[in-house]
Amino acid sequence: MALCMGLLLITLATPVEVCADWRQFIPKIASYDADLELYGSFESDKHISPDVNIVTKDTYFKEKLTLYTFGYSYHPNFIQYSLALSTSLKQEDFEQTGMAASGWTNQSGFEYDAEMWVLPKHPYNLTLFARRYEPVYPTFSNINLHEIQYYRGAMFNYSERPYIFVAEYSQSSSETPSGTVDVNNFHASGSYQKEFKGGKVFALSAGYDQTNFSSSTSDNRGNSHSLNASNTLGLSWVSLVSSVTQNNSSQETSSPGSVKDSFFTWNEVLNASLPLNFTVNAIYLDQKNTIDTEATATTPGSTLTNTQKQIGVTVQHNLFRSLTSYYSFVRNSFDSTTGEIVNTTNTIQTVYNKMIPWGTLNMGIGFSRAETESMGQTAIANEPHTSDVPGSFVLNLQEPNPATILVFLKSPVAPFELVLLTENINYVVSPIGNTFQINILTVPPPFVVPGNYQFLVSYSLTSEKFGLRTDFFHYNAGLSLFGDMVNPYYVFSKQDSTVVSGSFGGVPVDSTSNTFGIIVRKRPYSATAEYQIVDANINPYRRWLGELTWNSDLSPTYNLYVSGRYTNTNYPEGITAVAGPAYTDQTASFIANFVWRPLVHLYLSANGALTHRVTTEGDDNSYTLGSSFYWKVGRLILSLNASVTNSSSNVTTPTPIRTKDLHQLYFIKLVRKIF
Repeated sequence: MALCMGLLLITLATPVEVCADWRQFIPKIASYDADLELYGSFESDKHISPDVNIVTKDTYFKEKLTLYTFGYSYHPNFIQYSLALSTSLKQEDFEQTGMAASGWTNQSGFEYDAEMWVLPKHPYNLTLFARRYEPVYPTFSNINLHEIQYYRGAMFNYSERPYIFVAEYSQSSSETPSGTVDVNNFHASGSYQKEFKGGKVFALSAGYDQTNFSSSTSDNRGNSHSLNASNTLGLSWVSLVSSVTQNNSSQETSSPGSVKDSFFTWNEVLNASLPLNFTVNAIYLDQKNTIDTEATATTPGSTLTNTQKQIGVTVQHNLFRSLTSYYSFVRNSFDSTTGEIVNTTNTIQTVYNKMIPWGTLNMGIGFSRAETESMGQTAIANEPHTSDVPGSFVLNLQEPNPATILVFLKSPVAPFELVLLTENINYVVSPIGNTFQINILTVPPPFVVPGNYQFLVSYSLTSEKFGLRTDFFHYNAGLSLFGDMVNPYYVFSKQDSTVVSGSFGGVPVDSTSNTFGIIVRKRPYSATAEYQIVDANINPYRRWLGELTWNSDLSPTYNLYVSGRYTNTNYPEGITAVAGPAYTDQTASFIANFVWRPLVHLYLSANGALTHRVTTEGDDNSYTLGSSFYWKVGRLILSLNASVTNSSSNVTTPTPIRTKDLHQLYFIKLVRKIF
């Protein structure tokens, strides 16, 4: 429909004398092609635990025929188009423990991809597109079975320096047997950039985005609005970059309820080069976050708002090529309706690099003092973190109240909604020093584990009024000898914390760290050995680390990478906030990757990873094997992939629990160009 409307508008706008010979506008085929695609996959999952024993198997085949054509109307510089039409047959056999076997299912499919460019060679041009796609997810096949995606819209571009403007509107929908997800997007952005003589630059840009989405599957609906603007002013010796962003989003579901959040940020960055080898960097940040969640059966409703303001200045001085000195000042404040935290840090640091007969001497020394003042129970909204799943991350501030912690998963696929996670099911909270570590165990369907995801965490702080002073001192020395072949190093750091006013709920951290290490590089080898001693009043430990790597091109067509790593960490007073029983963590890992590429159109790779971890509480073992093969000969393209992941966990204390997971995936793809 979008393509037809575009052709109608262009025809109406065409002068009458040109329309006299309407046959000039009949689409002409410039080229055409066709290919046959055969796809097959086998996937299996096996999960064994004391309470659950589930085996899932999925066998999938797809045969697809696609016809392509490319052409133009009137003239290649007036209208160009491309069209792809596909028809397919699909067969699938899905089995799962506890479900009656349904046998093979057979379905047919139809896809199209149409795109039209109006005035493609002009500074101003219009693109219209419409697509229907039935995706294949090798690791999602049993979840997104028979999914159909529609995507259509239009985009206008104007680009003639110094002006650029883009406007786009699109509608997308995803249909599955369980429901439909609809997303509407509008985007508009423009910029102006001008360069002048003498290295002077002026740039200005702005953009607006709006998204509306709804899902019949989860009864989820919502919208988001984003507005941003920035400018750059550059002279020969000074530059200023300014940016402002405002985001608002709202989503409603029957469970867990509504979530509203807003985000505003104003950022200024100044860089200046001064006489006598001085440079100055200054920043200003004003940021406000608000998140409003509706009460659920397990989580009370809450509204958290915090404003962060940061001012920072760094002055750097270079003395010849050997000595670089820094002074920095940073004031960071978090203000909410229930309290405020102000942190002020002053840092002095010097780095010395000196050529010596056999290499280079590297030394550094620094001191900083952080003054923290807390006034009330400050609320923190939408603190961002990125983590693997399974994986963990640590909250940024000290003394959070664990009862107020809310963890949201940011969906990596449209409409990128926030998903509230459930404690003790999706994650657990464990103390670490004066803060907490969030251990992500799993994420709800349809998100897949393992994976890497973004999380937003909101919480309130426990302590009310206190003043805390923390002094940091560090010193490092290292040598780079014999062409960077031998690199011994030593790092010393010390932290002293003092409560200067009020009542601090936690324990002020005092620690001293000594790190001794050496790195040896001799191609293709690289070896690292390190020993670290941390004496502290909270979680002191001793750690050994060893790593050996071999990376070499065996020939112009072969490459082999092998790496082994071992760590042994001993916590004599345990890993909890208070002293407890000793805790030991030993981890050994091995990684290998082999690549063979004798020709541009021939590729083979194989990889493997093995991890063995033993702790006081039990042991974990995992291995991953994978390979891929690609070969293009004439009109034939062959792709093969295989992967196997096995993991097991044996917890001995406090309650013996043993689990095992095995995932296998094999698929083949064969494409034959017909003409």
